[in-house]
Order: sequence, then C-alpha cells, then structure tokens
Amino acid sequence: MAFFFQLRALKKRVQEQLDHIADEEKTTATPTTGRLSGQTERDSTDLTGSAIENEKPEDDNDDNTHDVYSTIPGISVQRDHKDEKYYQVNWEEDDQQNPHNWTTSVRLRTTFILIGIAFVVTASSSIDATIAMPAMKEFHVSQVAESLAVAIFLIGFGLGALISSPASELIGRYPVYLGALSIFGCFLVGAGLAPNFGAQIAFRFLCGLVASAPLTVAGGTLSDIFNPKEKTWGFPAFGIIGFGGPTLGPVIGAYIGYSPHISWRWSEWIMLVINGLVILLVIGLMRETLAPRLLKYKAAYFRKLTGNERFMTGQEAAGETTAQVLKTSFAKPFLLSVEPIVLAFTLYLVVVYIILFTFLDG
Repeated sequence: MAFFFQLRALKKRVQEQLDHIADEEKTTATPTTGRLSGQTERDSTDLTGSAIENEKPEDDNDDNTHDVYSTIPGISVQRDHKDEKYYQVNWEEDDQQNPHNWTTSVRLRTTFILIGIAFVVTASSSIDATIAMPAMKEFHVSQVAESLAVAIFLIGFGLGALISSPASELIGRYPVYLGALSIFGCFLVGAGLAPNFGAQIAFRFLCGLVASAPLTVAGGTLSDIFNPKEKTWGFPAFGIIGFGGPTLGPVIGAYIGYSPHISWRWSEWIMLVINGLVILLVIGLMRETLAPRLLKYKAAYFRKLTGNERFMTGQEAAGETTAQVLKTSFAKPFLLSVEPIVLAFTLYLVVVYIILFTFLDG
C-alpha cells in the first residue's frame, strides 16, 4: 500500500505544480513568448488538457526561448538524441519524493524491512542442514546426498544474482522484492511437499534462484536512501543482523529435526510463514527507492496531465531501444566479473561460505 500511496503523492505534486503555473498565468495576464503566447485567459484545466498536446516553442533553435513549463521547479529544457527540445524531468530542490530526502523514520523502516527480507532468505538456505537425518531416511538416500539440499540452494543463489540485480535497474526495486518473495514462497511449498529426493533438490535450487534477488538488490536500495556518510552505519546494521540468517536457521531447524512429534517438512512451513509475514511488510510499508524509476513515473504523470509527450527523463531522452537497455543492464555482472578486486573478493566469499555451510552440515 505504501508504494501506491507514494505514486499518488507523486501525481498529486505534479498536479499542484501545473495548477500553480496556471494560476500564475491567469493572475499576471502577461503575454509570454512560447507555448502560452497570447493566451492569458487560459485556466488551469487548459494547462493539463489536450489542447496543447502538439504545440512547440515558436523558436526551436533559440536556446533562450522561454515557455511556462520551464519555470516549473525540477523541469529544464534540454535536447534529446535527435537534437529536439524536450522537458527534462528531475527532482526539485529538497524534494521529499526523492528517496535521499525521506525522513529518517521512513529510511530506518525501509532498512528494517530489508533486514527481515535478508533473514528469511538466508535462514532458508541453512535450515535444511538440521533436518538431513529424517529427510534422508524418508527418501532412502545417504547423508551426503541429502546435504545437497543446502548446497544446491547456494548454487541457485549465485545464478539468480545475474538476473535479479539488472532487473531491479530496469523495473525498480519494489517489483523485484515483491515478485521474488512471492515466487520464493511458492517454491517453499514445492520443497515442503516434495514426494521424492529429486523433487526436493529441484525445488531447493529454484528457491535459491529467486531468493538471491532480495540480497543482491538490497545493497542498491540502501544506496538509494543513504548518502555516503550514512552508509557507514546503514550497511553494517543491515549486514550484521540480516545475514545472521545462516546461523539462526539451524537454531530454528534444530527443534524440528530432532523432534519425534513434528515432521522435518515443517522446516519449510516455518520459513513459509515467516516469508508470508515479510511479504505483508513489503506490501504495507515499503516504497520504491530507485530514483530514475520514480522520475519515469513523474514524467509519465506530466505527459498524462498535460497531453505533452515531450516530458521525459534523461534516460528516456537518450533514445535507447529496449534491446540496448537489456544488453547494457544484463552485461554489467559479466563485465564486473573480470575486475581483479571483484574476482578476489568473490573468491574470498566463496571460501567463507564453504567453511560456514560445511560446519552447518557437519
């Protein structure tokens, strides 16, 4: 709900800006050069209607040409990839819709939700380590084979990150969180109802594949809402608590794996319940944090309320095709993989995860 209230507030602000310049145009009754030249009696509805849909500044070659839309805070006249003028949509000064300018309470709330998301997906990765004995007996496999339930989850983690992180740059953070957690819940159901060992391993892999999305996107979300100074405490607070899941997962699972009164499948059901609670938090309290995506929503509202298609963000004015955008976004992880510092740090994390999860399975 918070996301939809956020969009409504964004649209309301756009409407207020248009109404404000309409009121100014009526009260001053001063002819201007450009879009509203000679139309001093126009009311506010004219500024947001279709009557000016296809109008252009009188002198498209004059960079000093003045029109009323350029006076809106956050709007500037620029030239696109075709060297045509357009209205570039940006943030106002101290714009409260800009995630960097959100109140401290809203940013802390977002951080706590991210911690909850990180906990549920990381705890799910290790909780099966404690139910290996009863699971292997039911499926008639060895303990080494059953340990794949944990290992295959981590493999899914690695592969899913190549998709989810670029996707968040295209469609926004909020849809990725909500979509990934919802699909993750469906695969938890599959793992919990697995009739045989093969089905369990397959669903555990799919769980890891979609569970990587919240982890890889979380860093971008924190960067969206915190400035460089604030990140020095924002990232550690998220990392220390959120990534405690791999150690807390077996603590939860220990009460299931060694209990004669409850099935080992409850390890999946408990994580499903926690995942459902986190989804409710995301739906109810989380907002979109990706500024370029919010600016696209803002530009779309300007186009809708004015009927003028020349309101665009800088990215939209660049004129990139969908194929070019996809290629750029999804190629980034592979480009980073050849950077020495990234490669070295990744290998270090691989060793850490191997040691940690080997102890858990042991």
